[in-house]
Amino acid sequence: ACRCLTNSLFRSQSIRHNTELRLCFGGASEKVTVAISGGLARELRPDESAMAQRLRFSFDRHKAPAPEQGEDESIQKFKQRQVLESRLQRGFRTLDGGLEEAIKDALAYRAGSSSVKGRIVVATLDPEGVPISEFLKGLDLRPRTGSVSEFLFVLGDDKGLSDADNEALTNVLLAIGDSGVSIEPFKVSLGKSMLLASQCIVLVHHYLDEILHSCPTRLWEAPGKEIVKRRKQTQSRRKAKV
Repeated sequence: ACRCLTNSLFRSQSIRHNTELRLCFGGASEKVTVAISGGLARELRPDESAMAQRLRFSFDRHKAPAPEQGEDESIQKFKQRQVLESRLQRGFRTLDGGLEEAIKDALAYRAGSSSVKGRIVVATLDPEGVPISEFLKGLDLRPRTGSVSEFLFVLGDDKGLSDADNEALTNVLLAIGDSGVSIEPFKVSLGKSMLLASQCIVLVHHYLDEILHSCPTRLWEAPGKEIVKRRKQTQSRRKAKV
């Protein structure tokens, strides 16, 4: 899970701000999904121990009561602890449920908004699917067919998706499609050999960057020279008043 998280969000010297990841944990009795947003998470480090700490913190806070001030803890230290915990939680959410809830959550914004137009492309990794390079090159992105508003890749574990997982995925997509949202499911292959999920994520990102799009290194451009000049002038006037 830590490697999947690192490979999903990190590039050299930057984070993929427009990438989100949902990791499903648990067995038949209890299932929990952790949703991570590259655009919201802060203070991430690309090492497994740091990722494990953030995931563990999310699990510990799942359904846990709000933190209270300790008997021997001052108000100042309690507030500092609240700030630290809010920073650790930023960009991380926990959900009850497994794959089905993860898919619903991933497509909730698009499925619940009639103002957002475009198609949802859902690609499931399968050794028998279409080679990913052919799939991406053949994907019709012409305006007349509607732009792609959401691109979702579904990965299984070392054994792939089970029959129950495939059935749950199909049912969720049919339910969202019945609400009037355009969904296009595909089976896509990275080759005949089974790879680790973390390795698949790196390859998927590579093909998406090369063929379809490339995640921006920053969410917005740096301010122009005129804005910087005015900002310095304002700061100088404030210092003069003091």
